Amino acid sequence: SQSGAEEEVDASRGAESRMNLELADAHGYALPDPHGDRVLIEYRKTSKLAANLPRKSGAARKRPL
Repeated sequence: SQSGAEEEVDASRGAESRMNLELADAHGYALPDPHGDRVLIEYRKTSKLAANLPRKSGAARKRPL
């Protein structure tokens, strides 16, 4: 079974390639009770964004990457 962080990374693969990003690192940390453990996922930009990014306000909701 995958952790929540692994699921997030897998779900972001399409956006990762469209935005010219690569996975750099994942940092785990714990918040005080009752908030639990978290993972900060770090990406590195590999080149400039395409001309159609960033998108206009509301476009992400209508057409997610």
